[in-house]
Amino acid sequence: MTMARPLKALTPERSPRDRFGARLRDLRVRKRLSQNALARLIRHSPEIVGAVERAERWPTQELARRCDDVLGAGGELLNLWPVVDKMREASDGRRRRVRRARSQ
Repeated sequence: MTMARPLKALTPERSPRDRFGARLRDLRVRKRLSQNALARLIRHSPEIVGAVERAERWPTQELARRCDDVLGAGGELLNLWPVVDKMREASDGRRRRVRRARSQ
């Protein structure tokens, strides 16, 4: 019998991306699914599921929709996604400005 590793503490109050990841994990754990099992059901890799839960990767709208469906979240993750996407867009814009400034 394989023992699961302890879950890394999450900080949902840090950002919308962290809140999304923490909520995804909470819903997954309540359904008693491993990251591997959820990944199979939503047709993504376990690495992506884990990175989204830890707020190390931006979730896509499609990932939010699939997780909502599989986890029976009633649209909760999909409703969190627009705020996360705005944060991603702002982050991408800052990175582009920094790259431009460095190249000048």
